[in-house]
Amino acid sequence: MGNWKKGALHIHTLWSDGHALPEMALHTYRDKLDYDFVCMTDHNIFPGDELLFPVTPAYPQAVWPNGFHYDDLKKSLSILGEKIDSRKIGIRQFVRLKNFDELREEWEIPGKFIILPGCENTACHYSGEDQAYCEFHLNLLNLPRTVTPAEYAATPAETLKSNVQKCVAAIKEAGAEALLMLNHPFWRYWDVDPRWVTENPEINLLEVCNNTAAPETGATEAINTPEKFWDFVLAHRIIRGDGLLYAAATDDSHYYSPEKIHGFCGCDHGWIMVNISGEMNAEKIVTALRNGDFYATTGVEFEKISFDHRSRTLCVEVKNQDNGNCIISFIVTKRNFSQEVKEFEYKGSLPKFNRNIPLINDSIGMCVKKVQGVNASYTMSADDLYVRAEVVINGKRNEMQGLCYPENLKAWTQPFI
Repeated sequence: MGNWKKGALHIHTLWSDGHALPEMALHTYRDKLDYDFVCMTDHNIFPGDELLFPVTPAYPQAVWPNGFHYDDLKKSLSILGEKIDSRKIGIRQFVRLKNFDELREEWEIPGKFIILPGCENTACHYSGEDQAYCEFHLNLLNLPRTVTPAEYAATPAETLKSNVQKCVAAIKEAGAEALLMLNHPFWRYWDVDPRWVTENPEINLLEVCNNTAAPETGATEAINTPEKFWDFVLAHRIIRGDGLLYAAATDDSHYYSPEKIHGFCGCDHGWIMVNISGEMNAEKIVTALRNGDFYATTGVEFEKISFDHRSRTLCVEVKNQDNGNCIISFIVTKRNFSQEVKEFEYKGSLPKFNRNIPLINDSIGMCVKKVQGVNASYTMSADDLYVRAEVVINGKRNEMQGLCYPENLKAWTQPFI
């Protein structure tokens, strides 16, 4: 049994490219969706100082990042009233984006709703004659400062490493108990190679499910799933002695208005459930994340997740589901897995998006047991590197679907060794 707390680790506001004031984001997660904690992760900025944001008469035809116009302001005022700081200066209307300390003071409820500081370190890499392009997104969880991207290096792998190292240095300098999460590795054109992640053991978490960021369509059947990506890094980390990589499901939310929260870039499509003993606080949340005492889900809840280290047995029990619809799978990789890597030549919509993508061998991330029902267990064999469990609820479809988001309701335990 666990004292599970529901949390969002990837949300955006007008501080970067979200479509709403931070107050609307916090109102949505706290008051409408009953989350227990969130981490604010705007691109390349921590909301440390107040910022005046102009209100525009109407949306431009195409804009990124997003504008904020009078209809948005009216909706925000109708929902939150005096919590919104709107002012007219000269002939222009503005809203004031409050800083993190103000937001925490207004919205956090000790023991009930916790707001973690953070930012999304967003970097790009250009190289070669065709200016090959890829992006790297790293969430800094529980770090109250901005970490801007490092200059791109000679290769994409080196650019990723330089940004990981810059994030790690910022965490050490701040003396913070912060964590580093790799976001949506398949976005936008299969940009992150799992071999590069293997070389960066400082990354603590991986988004195995993201509501918003999916790769360009085409040839998807020949390329890896998010779970295969995770298993590849896990297996190689363990045999190198670099420890485990844990997985999260996220919204990567940008929209918070009532008519949009359940759609693309909306809310409550993917989240984590963290096991907290006693009264919840930021320190306990971060400790649980660091120790892997949480699971990722798009709507399936676990009644119990337990691992007996002596017998190396993983037991899981699913909550509030029928035996007939619930499928529990146990995933392992054997110690003698094939380390041969073949590559798939992916042709993007432009030459700069062409990729040589490693095809992950079938010996990595194998399903060794599948059970129909709400209770199941698996005892590891001597040659199993790790075991993790996945649950799928047949017949219960997710509202959002895509390569980085499962068709049916699903949940993932963390790996055990």
